Amino acid sequence: MSKKVRIVIGVTASVAAIKLPELVDFIDSYCSRPECTLNFEVKIIITRSSLLFINEDILSRLRGHFLRSMNHIETNSHVDGDIPCSFLGEVFCPEKDGSFTATVPSRNFRLTGLYADNDELLLWRRDKKVLHILLKSWADMLLISPLDANTLAKIVSGIADNLLTCVVRAWQVRIKPLLVATAMNSDMYNHPITGEQLDKLTTTFFAHHIPPTAKILACGEFGIGAMASLEEIFKHVVIATADLKG
Repeated sequence: MSKKVRIVIGVTASVAAIKLPELVDFIDSYCSRPECTLNFEVKIIITRSSLLFINEDILSRLRGHFLRSMNHIETNSHVDGDIPCSFLGEVFCPEKDGSFTATVPSRNFRLTGLYADNDELLLWRRDKKVLHILLKSWADMLLISPLDANTLAKIVSGIADNLLTCVVRAWQVRIKPLLVATAMNSDMYNHPITGEQLDKLTTTFFAHHIPPTAKILACGEFGIGAMASLEEIFKHVVIATADLKG
């Protein structure tokens, strides 16, 4: 019997955000293995600035995952505590997207939502529900991949000015795993304030830090700061599931 894992993936404004569809593909592929004993349901939160790196091609790939997953869910509006199964505000509509019904997703994987800041207000106006509270209650685990320097600073300062940071601010530390995969320029990563902030993140928020690697960065310089490999990130996710009930 497979263990169901509900995971929220947060994406911030690092160039490593372009790897989001590859991360989703990786989880999907892992769940396709006959020996897989984990059942992943994924919801994604993207920050406004991450859209500087998440282009239409990336969104199209993610939407494909979303539609394939949703066509194999009986309801077409709300599941899991009234969280809308929506893709950037577009609620799944089987009549419109019926072409995906013949495509069967991995038996142990579903992508059931992709949310941005506007979705918080839309849900409140429509249903008088608070999306970031629904998401933090729904999730078994929160993975922020990539975590950029700006969002790191916000989190440890207690700032909650977008959907993702509101989820983190309300997160049940010590009770539910919080994993972060940092990605930033090497000078930013090696700055003393970053070390202080990571210490606070791990000791106050009890986050598990997945450190970056050294390679040629987007700026053209060689140094530490590149997001860890997808294999490394997902290895930590799987390890964290061992402490989950179910």
